[in-house]
Amino acid sequence: MYMKIEFTDIKKTDYAAVKQLYSAAFPREEQVPFWYPFEKRASVNAAFLNIFDGHIRIGFIYLIFNHDILFIFYLAIDPGLHSKGYRGRGITGIKNKYPGYRIFLNIEAVEGNAANRESRIKRKKFYTTNGFKESGYMFKQNGKLYEILINGRVMSPGEFTDTIKRYLGIPLSLFFTPWVCKKAKDCI
Repeated sequence: MYMKIEFTDIKKTDYAAVKQLYSAAFPREEQVPFWYPFEKRASVNAAFLNIFDGHIRIGFIYLIFNHDILFIFYLAIDPGLHSKGYRGRGITGIKNKYPGYRIFLNIEAVEGNAANRESRIKRKKFYTTNGFKESGYMFKQNGKLYEILINGRVMSPGEFTDTIKRYLGIPLSLFFTPWVCKKAKDCI
């Protein structure tokens, strides 16, 4: 039986468990060094939250804020709890917790003949079923193309890059801010 999804701040005592899930849930090329989001979790424009169903930690979510924009940087559900509706319930919980925000996230673009093309299609279908729509924008990072999906009012490419820059701060934003484009061939 499902309990109410709850979010709690990730604390130092959660570090090992959350890092283990982080390492397992995301491909190496999509991971930033774990200490960085962990240290930035208490900043004004970030939140690193456990996701609980009752007393069971089911995963975590990492959020970046910029004015009325909320970027879901990472969302991970414990692999043993996949296919139980937790990811969708987590997204619904975030929408309820932060009403009025335009929420966006990235997914691997459904382009070309990627080895994981079917899982990319399923992931996109999942997010569109949960209220996200195509923003019309993409970006490339570490040679991988990502599509930006949004829930809420339209967002400009400048708002996307500004959100990333604000989070990273100087000097990191000079080196890691993504180039946003309309078409895959235009992404540098």
